[in-house]
Formats: sequence, C-alpha cells, structure tokens
Amino acid sequence: MQFQIAIDTMPRDEALGFAESVEVYADIIEIGTPLIYRYGLELVREMADRLSQSELLADSKIVDAGALETRMFPENGADIVTLLAGSRDTTVEQAIATAKNYQSELMIDLIDIPFDRKIERIEELTELGCNYFCLHRPSDVGTGEAMFLPEPGSLPSGLKLAVAGGIDQMNLDRIIKSGMDIAIVGSAITQADKPEDRARKYAERLNQ
Repeated sequence: MQFQIAIDTMPRDEALGFAESVEVYADIIEIGTPLIYRYGLELVREMADRLSQSELLADSKIVDAGALETRMFPENGADIVTLLAGSRDTTVEQAIATAKNYQSELMIDLIDIPFDRKIERIEELTELGCNYFCLHRPSDVGTGEAMFLPEPGSLPSGLKLAVAGGIDQMNLDRIIKSGMDIAIVGSAITQADKPEDRARKYAERLNQ
C-alpha cells in the first residue's frame, strides 16, 4: 500500500522543510488545497525542486477549464493533479487528455459526490477514461460521516484507489484491510508532537 502525506496549513517555508524531512517515508507528497490557494503555483515549483524521490500531488480540485487549469500544475512540476468528480464530463475529458499530454496523472476526488452516488459516478467516469480515484471524507464533517470503503467487487476492475479524510492510528488497520492502493494521511502527522517519528511509524505499518 502506498503512503501519501498531505500538507495543508503550514507557512510556506515550514511546508517546504517539512516535505523534505518526511519524503523518505512517503511515496507521494501532497500540497493541499489551502496551500495552493495561499501560495499559488510558485509553491508547487519550489516543492517539486525540493523533492528528490517522492511524487508530488497538487490537490488542485479542478472543476472547470479542464485543459487550462490541468496543464498549469505539471508545467510547474506536479506529477499528479486532482479534479472534482462532480465536474462536467467535458471538463473531465479535457483534463484527462491534458494530463496525458504532460505525462502526469489525474486523480478524481469524490469528496463532492453523495454516498449513494459514488459508485455510480465512478462507473460513469471510468467510461470516460478515468482510472484513479480518491475516496475522500470531508474534513468539515469529520468522523460524523462514515468513511466510504466500497465492498470488494463493487467497482470496475483495474482502478487505482486512494482513501483520505481522518485516517489515524485508530482506523489504520481497517484502511489496510480495505484493499485500497493509497492511504492519505494529513493532520495525524502534521499536527503530531513528533511528526517525523509519526510518519515513520505509519510508513512501517503500511509497508508490513
């Protein structure tokens, strides 16, 4: 199972230093949406220059202007770009084609799709050529909403599936057993007293 560390709310220099300090444990480093809003594409460029082994995901949450907005991120060093699952199909198609042209990946974030529509929307997007999805529990609902983990066999085959939203040491075993491909952990690491030590422990557990 791959391990993605999400960095959302740190000051710019702290975020850059933190990414360098934990990338030895992470397959993917994520620049969270709040950091993109605050510091823009300059931070994406700087982060890409700092990382030496992890892939870089820009949590752009694109919803319109699929070609224009998608290309901005790989042009500045991002390996993976995110797009909201509720985007119009034409936007999705433009984003897929653009990401492919830049040899980057497009992750579809299902955070904006209701529970009872997630599987249906994944099936629709798979028909459009998407194969990389994030099952994302919103931070504003916290543990008040169940984590969406589909039953085996309920989704099309051949998909890459990430799970995010409140992953911590209490539910990590459930995530590992779920059959997902990527676990995305944010505040449980970034807000820990010893974040590097916590990142190492998550990496060890996920790689067992």
